[in-house]
Amino acid sequence: MTSKIDFGEARQIPGFAFEVLVIGGVPEEGDVVLVKPDEPVKNGTPIA
Repeated sequence: MTSKIDFGEARQIPGFAFEVLVIGGVPEEGDVVLVKPDEPVKNGTPIA
């Protein structure tokens, strides 16, 4: 799973406060596929 942490303070999407943002793609309406690395990487590895 790929995520963004350490925003400094909680962010808001209407109705939700969050401190971790999980990243996913939306291939079609109502479907979400979580982004994940193809190979093992250490926690905290920067994403580009």
